[in-house]
Amino acid sequence: MEKIFYIEIRLKKTLFDAFGNDIKKSINEMGIMDISNVHVAEIYLLQGFFSKKDVEKIAKNLFLDSVTQTLKTYIKLKPVINIHKKTVVEVWYKKEVTDPVSLTALKGIRDMGFNRDISVKCGKKYELEGNLTKNQIEIICKKLLANTLIQEYTIF
Repeated sequence: MEKIFYIEIRLKKTLFDAFGNDIKKSINEMGIMDISNVHVAEIYLLQGFFSKKDVEKIAKNLFLDSVTQTLKTYIKLKPVINIHKKTVVEVWYKKEVTDPVSLTALKGIRDMGFNRDISVKCGKKYELEGNLTKNQIEIICKKLLANTLIQEYTIF
């Protein structure tokens, strides 16, 4: 059965998330001070006839730097809503935009011997912690997290 797997790669908790910290500073520079932390993860959607073991092998061999990063894989259903003053934003390329990282990942997967009908999407996941209004979150997404000409975002 064809499945959609969600792969999430993020820095280990013991490491400083410099990219997340830079985003937090940029949000503060926009005049939004009610943000306490930002965490960033690389996300991949892998669609095809894969087992969880296949997906973990692909993720470990192509996407993960095991020294600095952690890995989560699961079947994509719908995002878990977080109730701890945390907003999750996913940013993906629009369907009509060529994503070179996805094309490279697809080639790598095929080079590993998976010659099935598959698709790969690459994106970013941002976890924004703080007391943010819906309007502030929209402003952050449009001005900082996504280039809305070529990317779309979803707020959870």
